[in-house]
Parts: sequence; structure tokens; C-alpha cells
Amino acid sequence: MKKVLLVIILCLLMRSIANAECAWVLWKIHRFYIDNVNLPESARHTEWSRVVVVTNYKECRMNQLSTLRAEVALSKVFHPDSIDSWEGLEGGPSNITLHFKGGYEVIEFQCFPDTIDPRK
Repeated sequence: MKKVLLVIILCLLMRSIANAECAWVLWKIHRFYIDNVNLPESARHTEWSRVVVVTNYKECRMNQLSTLRAEVALSKVFHPDSIDSWEGLEGGPSNITLHFKGGYEVIEFQCFPDTIDPRK
């Protein structure tokens, strides 16, 4: 009887842990690629920066796609001939590729649980 009770308690505990929600963070990074230039890794990208912290993954993805669309709109205003492509991948990173004379830039957005810091 004690074993059955212990198994039931463990099952309930595991279920509550599995259903626990953590905060999610939308991160952004710029990556630069210059033709015919061998840049050191530190010069090829900016640091990851936080865009917004939300309560769940679905909300983070919604913010990810709306932030991506806003970034595309801004890029069209300030660099109308530079946008090559942009995509919001279901369940994955979203990014914009901006081409300029001599290279290109990729702006990437990614959702991570608040327990993951991509800067480390």
C-alpha cells in the first residue's frame, strides 16, 4: 500500500513539474558578413540583446513575429533597396537578411526560456 501511495505522489509531482510555465525571453542579434574580408568572430556580430520578457512561449513567438515585421518595415524606410529576404520560421528563429555593397547583415530573433542566456 505504501508503494502505491508513493507512486501516486511521484506521478502527481511529475505532472505538476511538467505543467509549470517559466518566463520566455525574445532575443535579438545582428550578424555581419563582409565580402573578401576575414573578420574576427567578435567583429562579425553584436551581442545578443533582450527585446522583451513574456510569460509563455506562444506570447514570445507572437512578439518575435511582430518585432520581425516592425524591423522589416523600418528597414524598408531607411534601406529600401537592401532587403533581400525575411522569414518567420514556425518554431524556430526568425530573421531578416539585408544586403549592402560588399556584404550583408542578418538580424535574428529567437525565443529562449528565461533559464537560457545565449550570451554565455
